[in-house]
Amino acid sequence: MKLLMIGAALAVGSLESVAASKLMNFATSFTCTQERVKELCVGCDTIEYPQETIRSGPVEGDFCVIATSAEDEKALNNMGCSSPLYEEVSQPFAEVSNSMNGVVKGKLGQGQLGYTPPAELHAIFEGLAADFPDVAQLIDVTETYKTPATVEGNHLYVLKISDNVAEDEDEPNVLVISNHHAREMITPEIAVTLAQRLVQGFVEGDEYLSNMVSNNQIYVAYTWNPDGLNHVWNADNNWRKNRSFNSNGSRGVDLNRNYPFGWDFTCSGSTTQTSQTYKGTSPGSEAETQTAMAFIKDRNINKYLDFHSSGRDVRYLYAACATMPEPLFSYYQDVAGIISSEMDYVVRDSCCTGGAIANAYFDTGAMSYLSETGTSFQPPAAAMREEVERVLPGAYKFIDFAMPVSGKVVDADTGAPIFADITLPGIHFLYGEEKTTFPSTGSFSLFLPPGDFTVSIVARDTPGTYEPRNFTVAASEDGTTVELALSRA
Repeated sequence: MKLLMIGAALAVGSLESVAASKLMNFATSFTCTQERVKELCVGCDTIEYPQETIRSGPVEGDFCVIATSAEDEKALNNMGCSSPLYEEVSQPFAEVSNSMNGVVKGKLGQGQLGYTPPAELHAIFEGLAADFPDVAQLIDVTETYKTPATVEGNHLYVLKISDNVAEDEDEPNVLVISNHHAREMITPEIAVTLAQRLVQGFVEGDEYLSNMVSNNQIYVAYTWNPDGLNHVWNADNNWRKNRSFNSNGSRGVDLNRNYPFGWDFTCSGSTTQTSQTYKGTSPGSEAETQTAMAFIKDRNINKYLDFHSSGRDVRYLYAACATMPEPLFSYYQDVAGIISSEMDYVVRDSCCTGGAIANAYFDTGAMSYLSETGTSFQPPAAAMREEVERVLPGAYKFIDFAMPVSGKVVDADTGAPIFADITLPGIHFLYGEEKTTFPSTGSFSLFLPPGDFTVSIVARDTPGTYEPRNFTVAASEDGTTVELALSRA
């Protein structure tokens, strides 16, 4: 294998003629982490140059690896390296999509080619809510939680899907978000198609999908970066960040580096405002991030799935610079394997901190995963549609996954629900991760491997009213349901 590698860690130097020749004639370029480059390039002939010599450098902390043959390209894809990294000319994605066989239209369309413009994505959600009001409800999350609109005045929306959608039922709350990163155009298509199939499956009586809709409250967002998505469609198909104004005159914060948990860890985002991974001025500085945090905390989200591209993998917590204690770390990997096998994807650890899935786990103990879908940000339309179909079984498996422990904390005498803090004394968390019951119902769930665990319950809103108590619960693959009763002091 012969690869041209541009290494961020090297000193600035001039391009040698042989390398310049290869650089001008490469077939496909990828971005990989430094560790993965080392795996790829054992025994390879490589030529190294600093990223500063490249017009549009790779994501900070990564290397650019250029494949010069179809075999190299396949090997890099299998390793989960993103492709393509570079686009010679940025242009409105609306122009790119004109060559992709039109756009998807209709509320329950399937298998049609083409990418869906932002206004039509929203119209599909509106149509599902209008045509199936017992099953689908469009929620303006920004308005609901009175969080700021985006810098361009947009709101964030989710489509709630449930069998009694107008009611707040005592069921697991499942959140699926796509498109934190604007240019990852396959991800809104996954979210919209997932919503369509869930609604359609319930309406048509598909047993598998109907059970998901009946037993969960599912929230789907086709984008969490509406400003960036609009900019991709109308101006720059390579735009990744949101559209916030930075102090140096540049635009954009990487929303998936702006969440509070791990914002200042060593594998967090960049402090350079022009970087593709710029993490913002402070943890949770962005309207989009604040809105997600408010929603996840209020709903006490039980499961959270975040779609990105590309890499064909399912990623588990935490990133290398943070510590997920055992046995949870191993269990996260095991369940990632279950989900990824449905898509014929591979399993990898999370790349970084400051991201949404780690923050969701930190705030609510949610079963949280990220999937890097496909092999490029904007594959041809036919390939995009094939990838959507490849991904959906994994999304279904995630939604349908039985939480190993679930139940309620209640008053021992009256059965009334108790808002309580839940800790696991036998597992040594390092960062103060929180788990609570749902305030109005006392419900909770715990993502634990099969086995017996000690659970400590302390009433939150009424300190001193109830005696704290430890319980032993048995986590199981099929899910164990328990009722934990606290007695008054």
